[in-house]
Amino acid sequence: METEVLALSRLLETVAIDPERLLRDTASKRVDGAEDVEYLSIRDLARRIPYAEQTIRNLMTGGVFRLGEHYIKPRSRIMFRWSKVRDWLDRQNNSV
Repeated sequence: METEVLALSRLLETVAIDPERLLRDTASKRVDGAEDVEYLSIRDLARRIPYAEQTIRNLMTGGVFRLGEHYIKPRSRIMFRWSKVRDWLDRQNNSV
């Protein structure tokens, strides 16, 4: 038993613990690991839905995603409202 405790103690000494990781807030994380945030960049949105970044831009240009409804542009930076995009996805799914 003492040998096992000593071995475990030595093993724990070799494990690097990142103190920053221990303090990270995980309250906004979903079960799938994605953060449940309201505003997303085009890249973040493309990671959440099965559309490429260019497809999302094309949907913006074509008026499918509308400025002020699906996305905003503070300081010329595009930020999608996740709740509105999710509603749009649900409507697309229900219309098929």
